[in-house]
Amino acid sequence: MDTLKTLSKQAQSLQDLREEAQKRQIRLWVEKGQLRFKAPKGAMDANLLEAMKAHKSALISALSSGRQAPQIASNPQERYEPFPLTDLQQAYWVGEHGGYVQSAIACYVHHVEFKDLSEERVQSALHQLQSAHEVLRTRFKDDGTQQIMPVGELPIHLQCHSLRSMSQEDSEAKCVELADNFPEQVLPSLQDGPPMAAALLHLPEGDRLIFAVRLIVMDGPSLARLFHDLLSALSGQPLLTKPQLSYRDYVLALRALDTTEAESYWSKALESLPEAPQLPMRGEMPKQSKFVRLGGSLGLEDWTQIKKKAQAHGTTPNAVMFALYASVLRLWSQDERFVINMLTNFRPFDHAEMGLVVGNHSNTILMTSDGQGHFIEQAKAVQAMFAERLPHASLSGVSLLRRLQQTRDPNQPAVPFVFTSGISQQAAEGMPNKLKEMFRPISSELRTPQVWLDHQVVEDQDGLLYYWDYVDGVFEKGLPEALFERFEWALSELLNNERAWLSVNPAALKESDLKPLVELPEVSAESNLGQAFLNQVQRSSNAVALIDSQGREMTYRELAEKALSVAQGLVLSGVKQGDLVGVSLPKGSQQIISVIGIVLAGGAWLPMDIRLPGARRKAIIDQSGLQFIIGEHTGDLNVDDLLDHPELEKPNISSKEALAYVIYTSGSTGQPKGVATSHGAILNTLYEINRRFSIYSEDKVLALSALNFDLSVYDIWGTLITGASIVIPPDAEVPDPMIILEQCKRNGVTIWNSVPALLEMAFLQGKEFSQEALTSLKVIMLSGDWIPMPLAKQVLNYLPKTHFYSLGGATEASIWSNYFSVTEIRDDWRSIPYGYGLAGQQLHVLDKDGTPCLPWVVGQIYIEGLGLADGYYNDVLRTESSFITHKSGRRLYSTGDLGRWRDDGSVEFLGRLDFQLKLRGHRIEAGDVESHLLAQAPIKSAVVMVVQSNSDQPVLVALCTGDGFDAEEIRHTLRGELPAYMVPSHVFRIDAMPLNVNGKRDQAALRKLAEQALTSATNCSETCTESATLDDEDLAPLAALWAEILGSKPCNTEANFFLEGGTSMLGVQLIREIKLKFDISLPLATLFENPTLSAVWRAIEIARSEHSTKVNP
Repeated sequence: MDTLKTLSKQAQSLQDLREEAQKRQIRLWVEKGQLRFKAPKGAMDANLLEAMKAHKSALISALSSGRQAPQIASNPQERYEPFPLTDLQQAYWVGEHGGYVQSAIACYVHHVEFKDLSEERVQSALHQLQSAHEVLRTRFKDDGTQQIMPVGELPIHLQCHSLRSMSQEDSEAKCVELADNFPEQVLPSLQDGPPMAAALLHLPEGDRLIFAVRLIVMDGPSLARLFHDLLSALSGQPLLTKPQLSYRDYVLALRALDTTEAESYWSKALESLPEAPQLPMRGEMPKQSKFVRLGGSLGLEDWTQIKKKAQAHGTTPNAVMFALYASVLRLWSQDERFVINMLTNFRPFDHAEMGLVVGNHSNTILMTSDGQGHFIEQAKAVQAMFAERLPHASLSGVSLLRRLQQTRDPNQPAVPFVFTSGISQQAAEGMPNKLKEMFRPISSELRTPQVWLDHQVVEDQDGLLYYWDYVDGVFEKGLPEALFERFEWALSELLNNERAWLSVNPAALKESDLKPLVELPEVSAESNLGQAFLNQVQRSSNAVALIDSQGREMTYRELAEKALSVAQGLVLSGVKQGDLVGVSLPKGSQQIISVIGIVLAGGAWLPMDIRLPGARRKAIIDQSGLQFIIGEHTGDLNVDDLLDHPELEKPNISSKEALAYVIYTSGSTGQPKGVATSHGAILNTLYEINRRFSIYSEDKVLALSALNFDLSVYDIWGTLITGASIVIPPDAEVPDPMIILEQCKRNGVTIWNSVPALLEMAFLQGKEFSQEALTSLKVIMLSGDWIPMPLAKQVLNYLPKTHFYSLGGATEASIWSNYFSVTEIRDDWRSIPYGYGLAGQQLHVLDKDGTPCLPWVVGQIYIEGLGLADGYYNDVLRTESSFITHKSGRRLYSTGDLGRWRDDGSVEFLGRLDFQLKLRGHRIEAGDVESHLLAQAPIKSAVVMVVQSNSDQPVLVALCTGDGFDAEEIRHTLRGELPAYMVPSHVFRIDAMPLNVNGKRDQAALRKLAEQALTSATNCSETCTESATLDDEDLAPLAALWAEILGSKPCNTEANFFLEGGTSMLGVQLIREIKLKFDISLPLATLFENPTLSAVWRAIEIARSEHSTKVNP
């Protein structure tokens, strides 16, 4: 009769059926191959008989098994003796003692309305409950055991409040406030007991009853039984006779189960067990778990249809609901394969009274979901896995989680996503209408430590109830609501659309269409840069166009004349319409004149930095087929000679589709690639920026960027087409911030456009000086790299009247495609949001299949719109690789950037796809760790990367700038904010971030610095010796306690408690032994934050010192 070994594919339903038979004291057996039963009068009804017929073959198979079911014996003589906690009870016990980052009082809180209740009536009902259900008289002892007390020794406390003098609205608000804080304010502690408390509130209209029961003594079916009996007692009905079998008997029998086969099974299964769903999370976890409940229901007719469909497809309602939960999570999870904790009712003992024993009989089964096949196949896979794993449930899920925790972050829950089913024959019978009419439910709440999201389904006679209880502050804003909304929608699809059952994911996107382009405003009809410039010359001929580094000014008329002379020289040199012309000149007026001259000659410019190495210069020339270069090398066209020509009488104005410029960028293969952009594409961006940011002829734009960096295209053409003035800094590989600030102050610069590092350098000159020099700024545009949060705060602080914009995009999409107006720095930001699409463009965040991602789901950023480049010059293969035709038929550019939609409709940039880090199986977003580093006050800038150590092991390293920070203090702070695998093993200080010629971080130089610093640190540590040993007089007593609890001596003073086999429960024991041995009370969190032997000893010494100071002031 070993039901654990022979459960069929209807395992969950069969177990429910057997438990119901036990509860009704119905005996089942097999005789001559036929199913037989013996039941007390009235115990067998039509519904149960029908269910037994449906599972007849499975019942015969289970009851015919050669092995006997586990035995349980009633021992009433020792009913009041202490007994151990189950593994799940231990987890609840540790959680309440602060052993987890998200601690919680594990309990169920119910708030209901009655028409009329008296204190005496409620008190009598509570007394009856305690008499009938002994677990309500449980006291939990300091030594980690529990004890049931005799009736009357641990009465349930009832609070009474009269609110009848208040308005109905105010009194209801008071009730809600009390219910929200009931576990903390009313429920007694575990040690003091009992595990239940209640409050009666008299309102002007009706009464309210609020009660809380600890989950350490209750499972789902027991809670349902408890509430049923409470209502029965309140209505004056007698309660059922209490069973002789006790919860203590159950726990002792549970501990005696043979786990040999289960150990063998799970040791193999754990090796391939995936991570929990990786959903979008907030940066810092809340210390206390505050649960929020979302809920809904299906009517009886609809729920019956779902069950019939499940049966028709050869699966069970439980499997369907689990698979649907997994499908919804999969839409937001980074990985498609993950593990969910399934909470089950585990009563494996064949005893007539087993179903009558109220208590916590829960166990958890780790269920893997991979989303393979269509939905029916997924549900059947759930069903098969449950049938496979249930026979091995004698080894508790909690014990398995402890093993997982040893290889993962011990301070974070290993599997915080739970599925709890109350779908069963017993549940479906529900509550008699007479009892249901007594009350009206107001609210209910389930609180569980180490759980972030608990999806519960409960069946009653009215249909299906479903709840999602989530911890507030864990997930990104709005995500739980989005998950729940998608779950309800998908459930409706299963009900109404047969195709949903055959889809891969019935919760998948309702719409897979891409977002439309941002609407274009009324803009100029000009379609060529040259024509736009010449039109502005006519309007602003005497206005200042250029101010060079010496303060010399050039008007629009003078600039046009010189540019037309260069154009004439180029035409005479053989430049034809559409030809590429290189520009290799120092920053200055002649560089700008040359660029304009090329355009007026009908050509396209190709910038080449004057400091380019010869090999790189040659590679660009060879790849582009460049025939003409205005520069200073032998064979180049001399700009002074070109200026000696008369003006070109009739400029060659190209069409908007004609090539405007080619800018070469780095290629992943090491070979440069030239981005080819048309006149129409770039003009869309230029007009949009000027319109959106109100940049007019009165403005002065500081041209900070090198010509071969695409920001320079705006500096030159964005300025000139609106009649503003270009302020040109002196030529330098890296601009001198002092000179830049002096130029800003002298010329009254109003527009700053650069990478963040250049503004950061300017601010390093001091607040007063930089503030004074930059006070004329009307607009700051930063792009091309991360904007450090400290820099953003400085901008808002130093220049409160300046409009501050973050922009993003790609050279391949005409400089920028998105913008964000920075007016505040929100606490929940990891970085400045990427922002919203500019006119005529659109950002898309797509998954690997090209499907638009849901809010908060990480995907790859694609750009669409009028600004897209033609492709890579003379490079068809790379063009086809990066410029794709989406399945919708629309042309997109693949940026290689990771991002996600925020709840406000903006995009958050998460770094380059190729900068995503992976360390020991964990995926790490560098920007995530960097944002936490930047939150530390002394750190000005930071970069993290994985480098190889001397022992050829990957190590996470952080390089930071800033003065006066302690690396170990920084790491200590991060340990409290990030999972252990995301905390850098080393934090090194560097003087400054190395930059490349475009002002961006030089990744190669940073990696070299990290490797050198790590090598130096490793060599240093290998030559150091321990300052303390296990034989030291002070450390020896602590080491002895350690050995006593773990069963083995620590290997050295830096031994890690959890890596040496410690668990949360053993940690509680160590803290308790420390108090007894040293008379020092340490918080349990101390051990989790600093789990080494030496660190615990330091904590003891600090506590001693503080205690001594208090005693002897």
